[in-house]
Amino acid sequence: MPKRRRRGRPPAAELEHIAEPLRPLAEPLDAVQPDPKNARVHSPGNLEAIRASLKAYGQRQPVVANSPSGIIEAGNGRWLAAQQLGWEYIAVVWVKDAPGTQTGFSIADNRTAELAEWSQERLGELFEDDPFDGEAGLREALQLDGLFGPPRDGVRTGDGVDVVPIDPNPPPRAWVLVGIPTVRFHEIAETVERLAALEDVIVETALTNEAKEK
Repeated sequence: MPKRRRRGRPPAAELEHIAEPLRPLAEPLDAVQPDPKNARVHSPGNLEAIRASLKAYGQRQPVVANSPSGIIEAGNGRWLAAQQLGWEYIAVVWVKDAPGTQTGFSIADNRTAELAEWSQERLGELFEDDPFDGEAGLREALQLDGLFGPPRDGVRTGDGVDVVPIDPNPPPRAWVLVGIPTVRFHEIAETVERLAALEDVIVETALTNEAKEK
């Protein structure tokens, strides 16, 4: 059972990791606890990414917890990462939900984030200047290279490689010829695999002159 809510305001020095507008919501970390029934699994890599983000930017979103149980409805991974960082306080929004509402909100909070998609065109523009410059380890922890796979709409990827959009219903016995320098083949490898998996599609690859020169 989590501890009761704090009485009195903690020292400001202990809240520096929390965005200033959220500091009035600060609670001892053990005033809340992760949901033991949470279906969202946080892998070590996921927690590493959350830790890196919290370390770089601090807490800018509160966790949502049910009162009086202290069970977290949204922000379980954030709480776990904060614990690993050694934080003593975390910003909390308290709600009073029935069990069904608690479960429904938790699932909805996780699922709505999953249903969003990246615009690789806009993402490439954002990366023209490294937004993580000076944040050691954050780029690696966020596994950003995986974002620049073949785009669904055939737009230019962040590394400047043009990818032709895939027709999900190609004509029978369609042939696809792929020509790209071998040193950059990894950038379209996923696209080639997706094409090869389509029924009645034959994929051939060929070295370009640029690859031969290298």
